[in-house]
Amino acid sequence: MHRAEAAIPACYYRAAETVAARDTTNQERVAGLFAKVATRWPNFPNAHLAQYRAGLAYEKAGNPRQAVAMMQALIDRFPKSEYVKDAHLKVATIWENAKEPAKAAEGYTAFANRYPDDESAGGEESATESEAQ
Repeated sequence: MHRAEAAIPACYYRAAETVAARDTTNQERVAGLFAKVATRWPNFPNAHLAQYRAGLAYEKAGNPRQAVAMMQALIDRFPKSEYVKDAHLKVATIWENAKEPAKAAEGYTAFANRYPDDESAGGEESATESEAQ
């Protein structure tokens, strides 16, 4: 019984991948499928990736609020995910593309505070490195 239970989220994840590959026009649907995997089965090994892909699909669908909500959920629920750093930056760029400068600024500030040594953070080190080249 345990093996069958473990296979359920894997099947839903594969179905979401299949829809994402075949139907690039309905990103809201794709986002919903990935979000379902991430929220219903948070212990599934790819739940963090499903959360991230839901955010990307909502962004493509032109739904910045849902895209940011998915990225923020990734940051909060899966803090050790390899996608967290990009999710921080995506929050800022999603708001920037949505013409929400105050929210974009908050996102970039949060990214810079969390990753001060990253070249995307725009700190002192990145300016010095640019001048040295």
